[in-house]
Amino acid sequence: MCSTDLGKHLYTHSRRVSNLSLVIARNMKAKEPLRCIMGRAVSLKEIQEVSLFHDVGKLSVGEKLVNFPRGLGAKAKAKMSGH
Repeated sequence: MCSTDLGKHLYTHSRRVSNLSLVIARNMKAKEPLRCIMGRAVSLKEIQEVSLFHDVGKLSVGEKLVNFPRGLGAKAKAKMSGH
């Protein structure tokens, strides 16, 4: 998978997660405005938009590590968890 393929994969994955976050919030009958941890009021649309960025750090980790076929060693796990 080349970098552009990784970017496309992460984009489509993030779109699915974003849409799913909205479906979950609606199924939970969440009412706007919602309160986040910091106490700021947020909309369902903001939750959907912010969830697009949940894996953006994987772009800096590198595709070799993202696509590693077996379990990661301690150093690789540490690097991946930093994303």
